[in-house]
Amino acid sequence: MKIKRKEYKKPDYVGYKHPPLKSRWQKGQTGNPHGRPRKDESFRGITERELRREVSLKENGRIRRVSVKVAIIKRCLADAAQGKIRNMEFILKVLNQDSPVPVEAELTVQEQELWNTYFKEENK
Repeated sequence: MKIKRKEYKKPDYVGYKHPPLKSRWQKGQTGNPHGRPRKDESFRGITERELRREVSLKENGRIRRVSVKVAIIKRCLADAAQGKIRNMEFILKVLNQDSPVPVEAELTVQEQELWNTYFKEENK
C-alpha cells in the first residue's frame, strides 16, 4: 500500500521517520542538554587519565590486565625487595604520608639497623 504525499503532511501521521507526537522533541528541547564534556588537558588531567589506562602485565606466568598505577606500584615494590635503596626510601616516604604512625616505628631492631647501614652508605 502506497501512502499518499498528503498524508505525510498531516501533523498526527505516524510512520517511517515520523514518530508519534508524544515522543517527538519538544520545541526548544535538545537531545544533548549538557553538551559534550570538555577534555581536561591539564598536566594533572593527562596524568590521571594515563594512570587509569590498562596494560598487560605478566605475573606468575599469567598475563593480567591492570592499570598503569598498579603496574608502577608493583614494579617499585619488586625493586625495593631486590634491595634498591631509592625505591625503599620512596615507599617508606609514601607510607609515612598516609599513616599517622611512622613506618620505621613498625620495623624490628634488626631491620632498623639494616636500614640505617644502607641509608648511611647511600649518603656517603
